[in-house]
Amino acid sequence: MPFRLENVSTEAELRAVQLPNRTVSYTPVPNDLIFDILHESFDKYGLQVKQADLTMSAGGKRFIGLYDIESNDKELGYRIGFKNSYDGSMAFGMGIGSVVWICSNGMVHGEIAERRIHRGNADKDVEEMIKIGLEQY
Repeated sequence: MPFRLENVSTEAELRAVQLPNRTVSYTPVPNDLIFDILHESFDKYGLQVKQADLTMSAGGKRFIGLYDIESNDKELGYRIGFKNSYDGSMAFGMGIGSVVWICSNGMVHGEIAERRIHRGNADKDVEEMIKIGLEQY
């Protein structure tokens, strides 16, 4: 079972969480940006989401998402995992790799792993990280 936060969520709920203000030391990465770039890349590369698993903390200040991608293989597939926070408690993170469907532990071998602290140009950097990650995938 993959790591989860307390509350099962939807994209619509995560998009509705109010973005905090940018400060000198904190650059929020909008949830909208993450979802928009992911879906834009899915369309560009013809990827179909098989299953989405989205969880958030109370109030939506942190979230973790997993997208399982359709494949022709019944035993092995692909997974994109990502996390974000609006309270500075965790950096944006993304992992893209293989997942074994026949295992119940949700093991992912992340061929692509990225992490970005919420400072400076984090919002722009995350946009590029997602695009490049899915292009390489």
